[in-house]
Amino acid sequence: MTKRMTNIQTNICFVLENGTLFESNTKIWEISGFINEFIKDKDEDDSTNHIPLDSKVSLEYLIKVVDFLNIYNDNPNSWIDIEKPIRSTNIYDIVPSIYAEYMNEMTEEEMIRLAVVADYLDIKQLLDLTSVKIATLLKPHYENGCREEVRRILGINME
Repeated sequence: MTKRMTNIQTNICFVLENGTLFESNTKIWEISGFINEFIKDKDEDDSTNHIPLDSKVSLEYLIKVVDFLNIYNDNPNSWIDIEKPIRSTNIYDIVPSIYAEYMNEMTEEEMIRLAVVADYLDIKQLLDLTSVKIATLLKPHYENGCREEVRRILGINME
């Protein structure tokens, strides 16, 4: 019998490295490979629902992920596969506006850190979204030969 997240529990509790607990609705996490694997690997008799997270995931970024998951789940027909390579530097030309607005609220550093968290939690849609937003920022600099600006945005120090 295959376990599904929604049949196990209605909430999951994340344990951050600093010991902070963060509870969230299990249903919104169905697109996370990390969470699906964790739930799948739990014993039937295991009643704990605490999921330890790596130091990559701070409370601030866990909240940003939950914000994305809520948008994704509240607008189930709005997500589209992102066409690659990107042909525009305007995120609104690439993804639905609800996702573009979500990304435009963040700084460059926040976008990059969120991409790391999305990768860790194995949320393909969020990783694709953060990657395309970062690409829209890098594309004009890369095409104009401004490699230093690309390095600055990515936080790469060449010294």
